[in-house]
Amino acid sequence: MRNEDVNLRGIAIFFGALALVLVAAYLALGGMVKRFESDARNRDEGEARGRGSASTIVSRTYFPYPREQPHPRVDLETFRVHEEAELNSYGWINQTAGIVRIPIDRAIDLLVERQGGTK
Repeated sequence: MRNEDVNLRGIAIFFGALALVLVAAYLALGGMVKRFESDARNRDEGEARGRGSASTIVSRTYFPYPREQPHPRVDLETFRVHEEAELNSYGWINQTAGIVRIPIDRAIDLLVERQGGTK
């Protein structure tokens, strides 16, 4: 193997520069995290002065748990019943503009009549 095949000095400079960039990125991100934490702490302390005590700051979580539906089947059934009632009843959508809601079967019949065809 000849010495001209591999430039050891270039490789050493590359890895040295890479190490410096990684250290700089690590320090910059660490500083950002500390800044965000202090901002959040200051915001919490400001809220505590206005509404609660210092004990609420300690117990507060920054990310709430997801709100799950306790009874999704019941909720879905209630939604479907409400939607079916709207599809099959008359009602106002905008009374001042004169826009009404009619049952879907009646709307289909009216469209067929306007087109001049039969159902």
